[in-house]
Amino acid sequence: MLPSLKLCLSGALLFSCASFGATVPLRFDGMPFEPQTLQVKHLDVNAAGALVIDMGQQGVASISPWPDDLPRHLGKQQVEIDRTLHPAGAIETLDLSRPRSTAPWLMITANGPLQRELVPGYRLQRDSNGVMYIQGPATQLAAEPGKPVYFRDQARRCWQFVLLDARIPPATPGTALEAEPRADWYLRGDLSCRKP
Repeated sequence: MLPSLKLCLSGALLFSCASFGATVPLRFDGMPFEPQTLQVKHLDVNAAGALVIDMGQQGVASISPWPDDLPRHLGKQQVEIDRTLHPAGAIETLDLSRPRSTAPWLMITANGPLQRELVPGYRLQRDSNGVMYIQGPATQLAAEPGKPVYFRDQARRCWQFVLLDARIPPATPGTALEAEPRADWYLRGDLSCRKP
């Protein structure tokens, strides 16, 4: 085999190995352009790994890939969905509440900008070295993709935060881009604040 062909094959193999563990951005499909709140009798994750939301006359919406750590059969829920249009891509959110509950137990965000408030007083940030973290009133917690972070908000409610994916566009000096750092994450109410 020619040395240049061996080098090319080695490079291709190395590239495929480096991208093998990459995360997949969260996708919201079929979401309406206006905020919606609806009661659903049951929510389930289908065989393809997508949460399917029957929106009645507005059709079916889905979120994929559904995070492995979250329940696959959710039962009766109040669903709040929102899409905020932005030049860097729509910011999409799903909040789930149990019947007769005033606060969501699960909040999922796709394509969320950094600096966005997660819960009052807590924001997702990125430092000059590219490290993602949650900044709170008196705390700073490292956030790595797939690793749960636990904290109590100002109301003493416990949350589990999981960064699902982060996309940081390369800097291009002298060029104005509409791209900006974006991330996917979920916040899940956790009564104990204990690590699993």
